[in-house]
Amino acid sequence: MVLPPKVKDAARQKDDGKQATGAGTVTLTIEASGELKGTAKGALGDATLVGKVEDGMVRASVFPDDPRAPNAMTGILVGKLKENVIQGEIRVTGPDALLVRESPVELKKK
Repeated sequence: MVLPPKVKDAARQKDDGKQATGAGTVTLTIEASGELKGTAKGALGDATLVGKVEDGMVRASVFPDDPRAPNAMTGILVGKLKENVIQGEIRVTGPDALLVRESPVELKKK
């Protein structure tokens, strides 16, 4: 996230980048219809993913399993499906929208 040069955001400047960072796992199931369901676990907390795959594009919403948890992260996963590999990015924010995280993801078919 980039803010315009004249905008000062003291709350986000306090983020030292240590919270909600680290390893995690994402597991997805894609039905023949293109419907997508999955789970995420790790530094971003436990979450459920729901979305769709159309024309090689993967789009999913990320919902925290416990929206009241202090580390509950909500957001999106967007990527491209090519030869049984999804390459994309996950973008999420915490419950107060002050903590923002994004990360590249690569998911391979098992």
